[in-house]
Amino acid sequence: MNRISRLAVGAGALAAIVQVAAGCATLAPSEAAGAGQGAVLSKQYGGCATSLGDIEPAGSYLAGLTPWRQVVAIRGTERSDDHPGSALLEVAYTDADGKDRTALLGESALEGVRWGLGNKADVWLGIEPLVAYEFENVGTAVVVTADDLFFPGDCGDQMFYRPVHSLFGTGARAKMLEVVHGTPQRAQALLDPDVPEGSPTDQPVILNPETAPQELLESLRVATLHLSSTDGDALDDTTSICTHIAEGWNDCAPSSMLRDGVTLGGYVGDVGSLEFWLMDANATLTSPLGYLGSIDVGKTPHPQARVTIDMNGLDPEALPQTADEGVESRVRIEPDN
Repeated sequence: MNRISRLAVGAGALAAIVQVAAGCATLAPSEAAGAGQGAVLSKQYGGCATSLGDIEPAGSYLAGLTPWRQVVAIRGTERSDDHPGSALLEVAYTDADGKDRTALLGESALEGVRWGLGNKADVWLGIEPLVAYEFENVGTAVVVTADDLFFPGDCGDQMFYRPVHSLFGTGARAKMLEVVHGTPQRAQALLDPDVPEGSPTDQPVILNPETAPQELLESLRVATLHLSSTDGDALDDTTSICTHIAEGWNDCAPSSMLRDGVTLGGYVGDVGSLEFWLMDANATLTSPLGYLGSIDVGKTPHPQARVTIDMNGLDPEALPQTADEGVESRVRIEPDN
């Protein structure tokens, strides 16, 4: 099964797993005029020159995007110097709260976003919970028209529009509005209801100041982690690393960033234990690839640690699926010099 491509629709800060053929189908603007033509708009601004075949369920991917930010104006765009050759744009925009922000957005999505803003549609950006970059990473945009919606960007029609309408039928617009206005737990229940009850990844809590309860975050400590790997040359962007505590999920980073080292922040509880998990390129929190190990950062108010992850001979399919005691950890804290 192909996984959803971040390069095609959203930020694309990680290497795409679905390789999309160049050239997207487009329609003349006159064909998309007026309300009630969501399918036409979807093909115009989210068309694809080839069939993607069997792809990862859209629901589980969309359920992992948080927060959703409403765009009211675009102030400017420029090509990302940090991701040369990746068709990424740094988009400066103003959100519905009047805050000026900058996000990484796939270039192919920009035209549809501009169409939405120019035609009094609501435009939302679904942010991926990967915060190791200077700017937020857009997983996908959604443009909500008077009676429908579409997902701008290469192949957004196949990857999102069709699956969402297959799931919700004529109620797709109303359900996606629930998603963008609701909590991550509500999005999970709507978009990915097949996650087994009682699974540790069921309705994941993301420890983000903008989405998590304030009282929860105030009960935790913030740790600073300087991550590296024993096998940097073998790392690529098909996987990511996320940290987890009993209360929820912390920051994630593309595995390739461990090659040169990366600094992440993360919340820890009173006990100081912090789990490390291998994820797919999209950091799909509902489907971890496997458990890498845990560390104990101690009980100081603001823990700091240099952490090495052993990626030598790593086979994601052989990783344990639980953080049970007795599993040999691939994660260790390096002693201070």
